[in-house]
Amino acid sequence: MDCNQREELADERLAQLHQRRTALPFTDFDFYRLIRSREYLPAETFVELAEGSLAQAADIKRGGIPVVLSGIVPEPMNVLESISELGGRIVADDFACCGRRLYPRGTSDDPFRRMAERIVYAPPDPTRGNSIQERLDHLLGLVRSNEAKGVIFYEVKFCEPELFDLPNLRKGLQEAHIPSLVVEVDINDPLSHQVRTRLEAFLEIL
Repeated sequence: MDCNQREELADERLAQLHQRRTALPFTDFDFYRLIRSREYLPAETFVELAEGSLAQAADIKRGGIPVVLSGIVPEPMNVLESISELGGRIVADDFACCGRRLYPRGTSDDPFRRMAERIVYAPPDPTRGNSIQERLDHLLGLVRSNEAKGVIFYEVKFCEPELFDLPNLRKGLQEAHIPSLVVEVDINDPLSHQVRTRLEAFLEIL
């Protein structure tokens, strides 16, 4: 149970970083480098790093067009730099390795049931069987609560669990008058000029 509590504390700090991202003195690239360290650092090490970062929060006025990102992973990560250079600002994400890993605390005294609870009640994910409506409601919530102007689906090529949902998700966003863009990439390749051009055109529309 002590191990569970350490992991839960680390995930609470991860959620706080997401919630206070606009108050942190980091670029989008540095912010994602920070939160993705949760993937490999020991829980106690991440807690220390996160608390040190949260202590730097301040009233920062940021420019840029606010957008929400969705997909599996922000790779290659220079896409984050490109969005910033093109005038965009990432205000929230629905990445499988980031925003969908904001697991709540469990309630059971049984450690295995407690871990299962945390996964079941995490943000909706197509690989966990959540409905398209649940995913759409979650995306709409991210857009509205963060006053985003649009959604960028940054997808890994041939990732069927993600791609199957896209037509219906985009239709739901369109009905809510929220523009969206789909970009498919190969995470082993550098970010192409074509992708950068499409991002630039989308941000100009917004």
